[in-house]
Amino acid sequence: MEPQFAQSGGSWSARYPHQDWSVSAATEDDARQRLREELIRRQNAGDVDFTFADAIQRTHLNEPVPGMYAMDNDLYLELRHSGASQQDFARAFKEAEEKRQSGEPYTFEDYVRGRDA
Repeated sequence: MEPQFAQSGGSWSARYPHQDWSVSAATEDDARQRLREELIRRQNAGDVDFTFADAIQRTHLNEPVPGMYAMDNDLYLELRHSGASQQDFARAFKEAEEKRQSGEPYTFEDYVRGRDA
């Protein structure tokens, strides 16, 4: 799940998919920081119910939700065991989601080919 950012006028807003709260700031970087801080604040206050993620994930598999990415669990485990970086994971999740939406498979071999390109 990735935060979503939007610019309107002179400010930026940031939110997580399917959340009923957001933050705003003068720059995208400031909005990103404020979003992190607000999530931590809500977590510490007990105001974040992470069960929403399961429902969003199920919804996403039928109708794509911006900021959500799905990947086959076996592929995820292969990536984890390969020592893939966080940046590699982000790319692999996006590529896997693109393939999933077009009905095509995405394998570890596809990931390796894309990394070497």
